[in-house]
Amino acid sequence: MINEQELSVFANASLEFFAKNTGILANIDEPQIELGDPPLKHVAGLIEISGVAHGYVYATSTRDDITKLLKAMGETDIDSFMIQDIMGELASTISSNARQSFGERFKVSVPKIIACNGRHFIKERFTSLILPVKWQGTTVDIVIGINAN
Repeated sequence: MINEQELSVFANASLEFFAKNTGILANIDEPQIELGDPPLKHVAGLIEISGVAHGYVYATSTRDDITKLLKAMGETDIDSFMIQDIMGELASTISSNARQSFGERFKVSVPKIIACNGRHFIKERFTSLILPVKWQGTTVDIVIGINAN
């Protein structure tokens, strides 16, 4: 599992994404620990972690919540591609901040976009930490499953 300082990298990157793209601050509800299958909603932006630790970090949300985010960003013609693209941008923001903060300790993949519709796509299961990011009545879960090698 990751420590509090490492966790703050993922939390701050998520909060920064909302503030930068909407001008409205988000907040993080009480983190949750998931021992079983972590939550998956309609779309996920996945980052795989390797190096001194391995696992995954992904952001997942419903189409309705992502649509509300896109509208706040000024988008009017919203389709499935745009919904997946914004989740990719969120995953990319998290990935970029992780690369800067962790340096050589963690190797961070290029973000992958998965239209999962609640179907699990994670092959290797870890105890996951879930950061529920709340913004304007919407929720994006940041799911972190990382183990030291």
